[in-house]
Amino acid sequence: MPRVTVSIGIADYLKGESGDDLLRRADKALYGAKRNGRNRVIAAENGQMSPMLRRQSA
Repeated sequence: MPRVTVSIGIADYLKGESGDDLLRRADKALYGAKRNGRNRVIAAENGQMSPMLRRQSA
C-alpha cells in the first residue's frame, strides 16, 4: 500500500498585504515543506519560514 504524506504551508495575514501576496507566502511555505522532507507543516512568518511543532496522538 502506498504511504500518504501531507505537506502544509501556512501564512497569517499581514496588515495591508494583498491577497496575492498572502497566497504567495503560503505557497512558498508549502514548497518549503515539500523540499525539506515532506510530511510537515511550515509557517511563513515575517518573510521567514519556520517549522511548526508537531502534535502526536496515541
